[in-house]
Amino acid sequence: MKNVMKIAIGLMVAATAVASAQDQKEKYFKKDSSYKTTYVRFGSAAMPVDDSYVIAPGVSAGWQYRENRQGVDISVSGAKASKESNEALSFTLPKVQYLAFLQDNKPSNRHNAYFGLGGSLYGINVDQEKKNDKDETVIERTQEYTGLAANASIGYNYKLGKKLQSTIQLGANMPTPLAFNSKGTVYKPSFELSLGLGF
Repeated sequence: MKNVMKIAIGLMVAATAVASAQDQKEKYFKKDSSYKTTYVRFGSAAMPVDDSYVIAPGVSAGWQYRENRQGVDISVSGAKASKESNEALSFTLPKVQYLAFLQDNKPSNRHNAYFGLGGSLYGINVDQEKKNDKDETVIERTQEYTGLAANASIGYNYKLGKKLQSTIQLGANMPTPLAFNSKGTVYKPSFELSLGLGF
């Protein structure tokens, strides 16, 4: 009888240990399956002006959430270039993208690449110095667009700590005919390359 009791107690202890280990495992993976970060990135934007592109300094800020290999990114960005009386300005406000990551979100995976697709409220304005009919120098808005743009991006994140991570991204914005206003040659893609930190 005593041996039976010992065996029963041993089985109960073993079952409790297994259940506890399983519970800890589930908690671990549940805790690690999602990741949220707020980021700021600085870089350059290539904006279409006439038949060429103008390179301008740019900045972007946003929030990224991922659940294992899928995620969503919500951001705003802007870029501006000025040369004498000529000026080019572009913005996305906001941009929403679906992200697909190439690796699982695990502590051992410190680096991760992704690609994203989405849309944004996009705008570009180009003001240039021109001569009017009276041969006077005036500033004329030669290109203007505000509307919906299709967006694509590829990026790379590297974890520097539990929350801190470096991030680099190359993105493209393509204006669509769904516009509030448009003027000039605006149906060309613009590009953004930026590097920053997420926390």
